[in-house]
Amino acid sequence: KVNFRFTKVIFLLFLTFSCSKQEDKIISTESSAANYERNLRIQASNIIKKVKYKNLECTMPEEFSEELLTFSESDFEQIFQRSSNKKLKKLDGFYGDNLSTIFENVKKKYPDLNGFNIKEYKNFFPTLSDLTLKENSEVAIEYIEKLIAYETAVVFMHTPTATPSLSPSKNKKGRLQLNDIFQWPCAVALFVTHARMDINGIFTANALGLSQASAVGTTFSLSDDVQNAIRHAAWATYIAKYSLYRYSDVGKITDLAYRLVSCHEFGLFDLDSCIDRQNNAYSAFYYLPQNITITGPWWNRNSEVSKTALEIMTDAKDAPRVDVSTTSQIYNTSLGTLVY
Repeated sequence: KVNFRFTKVIFLLFLTFSCSKQEDKIISTESSAANYERNLRIQASNIIKKVKYKNLECTMPEEFSEELLTFSESDFEQIFQRSSNKKLKKLDGFYGDNLSTIFENVKKKYPDLNGFNIKEYKNFFPTLSDLTLKENSEVAIEYIEKLIAYETAVVFMHTPTATPSLSPSKNKKGRLQLNDIFQWPCAVALFVTHARMDINGIFTANALGLSQASAVGTTFSLSDDVQNAIRHAAWATYIAKYSLYRYSDVGKITDLAYRLVSCHEFGLFDLDSCIDRQNNAYSAFYYLPQNITITGPWWNRNSEVSKTALEIMTDAKDAPRVDVSTTSQIYNTSLGTLVY
């Protein structure tokens, strides 16, 4: 009898202890969820300045200047050339000793631009519903791109030893030197202000332009001038295919692709520059719109150029082309015709 009572007491103690542990587990789970939400609130509270971008209510760090919303690519270009007279407040932290490293480290602080994670964007758009964010996903991503560009520029400005160089990510082999578009400050500014671009894709496009034009040229015994023409006629399309796939507005894609490949012709109006510019335009504004499709869910759209690199270059080889000797001949050439 005594043993029975003792066993009963032990059982009740065990039951009480087990219930207590279960409650602790529930409380612990609730605490984890609460801590997660609290961390989100803390992150949001650090981004305390309320602003509006294209009629969307959003937030930014207090130390950021609202002027960033009106910064042009030219403003950023001057900063990267260290010729800007803007006085921008220094930000805490060390991000690297060259523009590539600074840019990549700044990007890590923001939502992943390869997707559209609503929870991540809520830190910057705390008052918007999930549906409103999805309906305005393009504007939301544009805003994040502006914050990334501004922080990159400010950090670069206050890192006197930083070099304005851009190169592929560490898992890729060395950068392509020949026709490296990042030799030109306008291309650097264009890239930093459009953080959805894939930098490795840009270098891939450069390399393919050279290798595919040479391969096709050798196969069909094309002159050096014609090889240069078809390379430019494929270049902007390669840029769109391998670097601009996170953009979903065809007009924006063609514009970015054209401006990237035409940076080294900026301000030049000699015959060779005008020839390259005409063939760049063929690729960006004539060929590319016919060969690009928009994919993905309605709130997270991407773009895709389905043709292979060889098919694109072969199409460029088969495009109408004329031999020119004056710039006036180029200006009288239709968009769908190459010149050499």
